[in-house]
Amino acid sequence: MDSLRRSGTLDVSADGQYYCGRHYGEKVYPRCSGCDELIFAKEYTFAEEKSWHVDHFCCFGCDLHLGGHRYMCLACKNKIAPFDSRVSHKEFHWHANAACFKCKNCSMSLANQKFLLKDEHVFCCADCKTQFFAS
Repeated sequence: MDSLRRSGTLDVSADGQYYCGRHYGEKVYPRCSGCDELIFAKEYTFAEEKSWHVDHFCCFGCDLHLGGHRYMCLACKNKIAPFDSRVSHKEFHWHANAACFKCKNCSMSLANQKFLLKDEHVFCCADCKTQFFAS
């Protein structure tokens, strides 16, 4: 990347063209769809073909921050789409179906059931939790 100083400003060459620092930034950094500012941070959210500052990616209805969250099913490791039913507890998420949200010990479906959580594993009862960790 070539650069030169001219009349107090730094012009940067990109693809054979010269740009001031501001316009070069627009070629290199994404623009936040929330605030329309350039995103210089290493971490940002990309959703619906748009870029967002982590703090600007929010629920349209309640302004809950969604940026930085991983909506990946802990069981199957696949993405949980916005239209998919899911179960969430703290930072853990599962598809709300019998294949993903089930007891780690006996495989009983936990959809619409009470459950116990221990070390990223879900259980239907204390006995199953004890049996799983005893083996």
